[in-house]
Amino acid sequence: MLVKESLIAKELGHTYFERGVKYFKQKRVTVVEYGEDHASATVRGSGDSAYQVLVTLENGAYGLRIEGECSCPIGYNCKHVAATLLAVNERSPVAAQKDTRSDHIPSHHPDETLDHHVRRWLDQLVDTTTEKATPDSATQVSVLFLLTRNQMNGNVCVNVIQARILKSGAYSTRTQRYNISAAFNQSKPAAFLTKADLAIFKRLLWSQWGSDLPLTEESGAEALQRILATERAYWETPQGPKLFKGAPAQAEFEWRVDREGGQTLEMVPSHLIMVATDPIYYINTHTGECGQLHSELPPSMLMTLNRAPRLSPVQAGQVRSLLEQRLPGARLPKPKEIAVEKDTKVKPQVHLTLGAASPSQAGYFPYRTSQADIPYARLEFSYRDIRVSYDSDIQQVTTVKDNTHLIIPRDFLVEETALRKLRTLDMRPLNTIETYPLVDEAHQMDLSFPSFGEWHGFAQYGIPLLEKQGWHITIEEDFPFQYINTDVEELSWYSSLDESDSDWFDFDLGVEVDGERINLLPVLCNLIKDAPEEWELQTLADYPGDSDVLLQVAPGRWIKLDVERVRNLLGSLIELYDHDPLVNDKFRLKRGQVGQLLALNEAMASVSLRWLGADKLTRLIVRLKQQEQMSHVFPPDWFNATLRDYQQEGLNWLGFLREIEMGGILADDMGLGKTIQTLALLSVEKAQGRMDRPCLIVAPTSLMSNWRKEAEKFAPGLKVLVLHGSQRAERFERIADNDLVLTTYPLLPRDSEYLLKQDYHYLILDEAQTIKNPKAQATQLVHRLEARHRLCLTGTPMENHLGELWSLFNFLTPGLLGDDRKFKTLFRTPIEKQGDLERQRLLSRRIKPFMLRRTKQEVATELPEKTEIQRTVLLEGKQRDLYESIRVAMDKKIRDAIAKKGVKRSHIEILDALLKLRQVCCDPSLLKLDSARKVKSSAKLDTLMSMLPSLLEEGRKILLFSQFTSMLGLIEAQLDKAGIEYVKLTGATKDRDTPVNRFQNGEVSLFLISLKAGGVGLNLTAADTVIHYDPWWNPAVENQATDRAYRIGQDKPVFVYKLITEGTVEEKIVELQKQKQALADNLLADKAEKFTFDEEELRKLFAPVE
Repeated sequence: MLVKESLIAKELGHTYFERGVKYFKQKRVTVVEYGEDHASATVRGSGDSAYQVLVTLENGAYGLRIEGECSCPIGYNCKHVAATLLAVNERSPVAAQKDTRSDHIPSHHPDETLDHHVRRWLDQLVDTTTEKATPDSATQVSVLFLLTRNQMNGNVCVNVIQARILKSGAYSTRTQRYNISAAFNQSKPAAFLTKADLAIFKRLLWSQWGSDLPLTEESGAEALQRILATERAYWETPQGPKLFKGAPAQAEFEWRVDREGGQTLEMVPSHLIMVATDPIYYINTHTGECGQLHSELPPSMLMTLNRAPRLSPVQAGQVRSLLEQRLPGARLPKPKEIAVEKDTKVKPQVHLTLGAASPSQAGYFPYRTSQADIPYARLEFSYRDIRVSYDSDIQQVTTVKDNTHLIIPRDFLVEETALRKLRTLDMRPLNTIETYPLVDEAHQMDLSFPSFGEWHGFAQYGIPLLEKQGWHITIEEDFPFQYINTDVEELSWYSSLDESDSDWFDFDLGVEVDGERINLLPVLCNLIKDAPEEWELQTLADYPGDSDVLLQVAPGRWIKLDVERVRNLLGSLIELYDHDPLVNDKFRLKRGQVGQLLALNEAMASVSLRWLGADKLTRLIVRLKQQEQMSHVFPPDWFNATLRDYQQEGLNWLGFLREIEMGGILADDMGLGKTIQTLALLSVEKAQGRMDRPCLIVAPTSLMSNWRKEAEKFAPGLKVLVLHGSQRAERFERIADNDLVLTTYPLLPRDSEYLLKQDYHYLILDEAQTIKNPKAQATQLVHRLEARHRLCLTGTPMENHLGELWSLFNFLTPGLLGDDRKFKTLFRTPIEKQGDLERQRLLSRRIKPFMLRRTKQEVATELPEKTEIQRTVLLEGKQRDLYESIRVAMDKKIRDAIAKKGVKRSHIEILDALLKLRQVCCDPSLLKLDSARKVKSSAKLDTLMSMLPSLLEEGRKILLFSQFTSMLGLIEAQLDKAGIEYVKLTGATKDRDTPVNRFQNGEVSLFLISLKAGGVGLNLTAADTVIHYDPWWNPAVENQATDRAYRIGQDKPVFVYKLITEGTVEEKIVELQKQKQALADNLLADKAEKFTFDEEELRKLFAPVE
């Protein structure tokens, strides 16, 4: 930093320059620091005084400008500044006269007649046109000036902090002290600093106090004015009053008397603070107003009065006398005259304050409160509104009333009695309870209990008892055991439902106390989450009826509920809890959980509570409770069947599910007509115009033909599309044009691309136990199919465990039984492993509205004595190919024989050909050909093995007939593999009585019988189900076999199942039976003399599989 002496003289004036030269030569300058454009130094003045100097060089409109600040009375560009510049020049490595920083001369050449004072004023005027007291609005950071009072000496000081500017324009609460020296140690000050800020920083740097500048004398007054001008000055904190320049105020003082009789001199009003500047200023700490303080007294006396110490009662009198003696004429405020009086008749009022103390260091703490604070009880005694702690060692209480100093001796007998009561309850000082962390000294003698339970008991019973004994109890907001006092019988419950979405709804539930609503849902959820083992249904069920449930409804606030009155309600809420179910402190539930709300609705009735809002959902709950009022559903005229009463009830129930938009399981026993009830439903949907999309039925492959034929027979008004077989791909584009689309479970993965493109009116799963494994591919695919309504058909909704039932309902109505984990906790484990009958009854109630199951026994009076059911089986793959190859070969062989010998003489060849085709239909293994041995699949055997478990599960007693003894052997192998017990009767059976007796006595439920051994002569009235594995062609023989069960003595309806392979010789002969009974009789009775048929009939018998 180099400055020409000529410039120094011109800027500061010759007088200050000459005096500066003198100080420089006398070695009075100590340079502290200097740089390219600034310098700071200490200069000794006359006497022992030392002044702080800060000099900066700035380019003005008229050349280089010297800005020198000094702590001397002159304050600006004085002799001390000149001396500093000369000292810095001497220390610079280049001589001053070679200074490259000569005063800058602008191109317009200012008038040389202007002296440096005028030119400086013009520069300052130009600066003010651009200078800003506050940072630019785009700046996100600013410095603030906080004025505070030093508690040691009473002086007002200024602190500089840095704060972020929020979007609202306010300052953030998180601040940091700003290092003002950093503003001058950088090449360029921070962008958020203004020139006003830098000017104030210079003055702060002069003081030896850093950023804590005491505002005193003339410099303090100047600094205060500059700070107020920034409009960024506040009292104590950025959130405190904003300081601004106000009008002058008149100084007034008053001696104030405290309760101990002592007196303190304060300004009037008391929120005025004196600033010891010259002139003296005041700060109104309430409004932020700052101004000069006027008084008749000299400033030195005002500041002395401002530092007056507190006077004890004795000192107050002495000072008053001395002031009257030594300053008799001064208009000074004098201490007040106070009389002294002693009152021994005052009895103390017991006060107990309950609150919470923060631990002063980490340690064990057994309570779970919001901030882990320690509950305490502070015991105090009030003597004429003056409180004294039980552990205070003062002997008397003093106060002032009506200028009288009152002295009241303490009544230690009353105090000791109160303390003894608390000690009897096991309250102890906090500093003696080792399980607690240390607390601040102010709380160490407060009392507390060692355990959580004792505090609960005291809060519920101890507080009311002490209040009845006259104690005054004060409960602070942070006390963690505040009980909401209300009579449980008078609790006012509230609840509301918000059905803002068709698939979701929110509900809240709580109690109302003194007009305040207390939401219990977040409380309960937090309890279950924090201690699930304490809030299980079984635990709640085991609570004694006279016990209470304590719920923390807010930090420190508790409510007590009577267990017996709210047990069912709380149980329902515990069931609804799942992970994190709350949204905005309300339960968010799927529509499928309406079953749980039905149980909750019943529990709510016990507390006289009803839902508010969601009228649609409320009506749904009511309808679920009153299913007997279901509407009658009428099938259309073109539906070709008359429904039995139970089937009409089933149709009504299916219609009810559609109305409430819920899915269900039709779980009737096999043979009761699940198919016809479903077709009736779909016919109604078509007739009433709701079927604007196709309906998709997914079934086992073996049932494709049954569905197609039943639909053609009973519901001719439905357009049916079968997506099965190798030619199905060309039918995909016709899905949307049909009413009923049929596909199979195995084809779902292959055809999912096309099936998923279409939305369906109904999605129906037949033999729905197929999706009992929720992880199976078919299960996951049916979940992805979109449909308005879903329906499951199965006679065995559960085969092995409850998880299979859950999988079906999870497909139908996700959420009805919770997720897999919740279902296992609430139902599966308690029922299957613990034998919990109450859980079983609850599950039954939950699913009852959504599952309809009728057994044959229940509807026996509506059933005919004998029901015949033809189950069509579809040949596929290699078995179909084998059948076709043999059919072609046999067809040629028969035609050749007839051509040579005629039809009448070819009956042996015809019977042999028919036998081979029938054997392929039953099982390729029956055919003794190499090509047949390679075929391992049997569609009919697979169908049988899928039927038997369901029938046996229903308790059926089954007779299984086959003409082929070897076929019974193949069936035996599959039964052994499946673990199904059976008895058998063939021509090789010597002991016929044993299997018959075991079956009739109920030891086994399945009887395998060959035609020749058991077709006649047996009385098996224990049976109620007959299965004809292979047709015997002669109806009389077939009926004889059926009559083993359907005969005199039979007291149950008999169901007869006939397994027929579709499109094969079996189906063709059944058709011919209806047309030509005599042909079938002769053909199967081996009466060759009557064996006559024409070429057309032979063509039908040996026609290819369609």
